Amino acid sequence: MRPPIAVWLVAAVMMMAAPVAAQEMVGIFEGWGAFRADAQCYAIARPERIAGPQRSTASAGFSHSENGPARFFARLSRARRPGSSLTVTLGGRRFALDGRGTQAMASDAATDRAILSALRMANAMSIEGTDMRGRAIVDAYALAGAPSAVDAARLACLAR
Repeated sequence: MRPPIAVWLVAAVMMMAAPVAAQEMVGIFEGWGAFRADAQCYAIARPERIAGPQRSTASAGFSHSENGPARFFARLSRARRPGSSLTVTLGGRRFALDGRGTQAMASDAATDRAILSALRMANAMSIEGTDMRGRAIVDAYALAGAPSAVDAARLACLAR
């Protein structure tokens, strides 16, 4: 893997989790990375394509706690308009997401499980919504390596 992607993955996790000193890379799997930070473990990636300024950042992944199930989360490329719909699509299956601003997540554990199951069978994922100015948000992700990164993150938490 090219170093810039690995560097970006570390930066994305730093923004969303614990201080840098507490970060530990578990592994890089294609375009996805697995990391451990204290009692949280993450599988995370940056989008392949975003609709909007290239300076925007976005990420999506799954977090695990030592005893908890996988939870889907995303940091959108732009802030979502309050009250507008937000969905994640994996292999033709669509799931509604909740969130505020640039944060998005599944609304409940059943949706988290369904998203994780769909992720294991799909080749691509997109997160779609409407931004504050009425423009489309479309953050698209390749899923090569995603199941391995999710499993590695989970195992890293179980090993603690």
